[in-house]
Amino acid sequence: FKEMLPEMLSAAAFYELIHASIELSNRVVETAKANEVATESVLRLSHALEENGGNAENVGRIYSGFTQKIEAAVQGNATAQTSFAKLGVTLNDLRHLSEQDLFEKTVKGLANMKDAAERNGLAFQTLGKSIRGVDIKGLANTLHETKGEFDKYAESVEQAHLLVEKMQKSWHEFTLEF
Repeated sequence: FKEMLPEMLSAAAFYELIHASIELSNRVVETAKANEVATESVLRLSHALEENGGNAENVGRIYSGFTQKIEAAVQGNATAQTSFAKLGVTLNDLRHLSEQDLFEKTVKGLANMKDAAERNGLAFQTLGKSIRGVDIKGLANTLHETKGEFDKYAESVEQAHLLVEKMQKSWHEFTLEF
């Protein structure tokens, strides 16, 4: 047993690594689909959050909060419209730009603000409460610097997600036939 213990631990660690990778790929692709953004953007935002005092687990909540704020502004909520206008995001932008472009424009507008208190307040108003504690200027800088760097990872994550979906479908069909 002593001789086999290191091999068993290695196998268990490998299994956990695969399991974590599958969960990550599913979470990233589902977040991207739900928020109509590129998988690369979800990966890049996850990285930028981790680098700037946030948590990668909050990506879905941040995109969701942002989508709600966009919808509120488009539906005529004056407070939401004013918040976006202070960041250089017009009502026309809100109606016509993709969510991904709106997000980048919003973060850039936040980063350009001089007053930290106002910047943090507007970040909370436009991106939701999950952005609390994140260095917005650092976030914008990291997002800008890493643009395009996560493309190769995004493709791998999407392929892993598709493979998992196929395996789940096959397993479901197998269990039905059984």
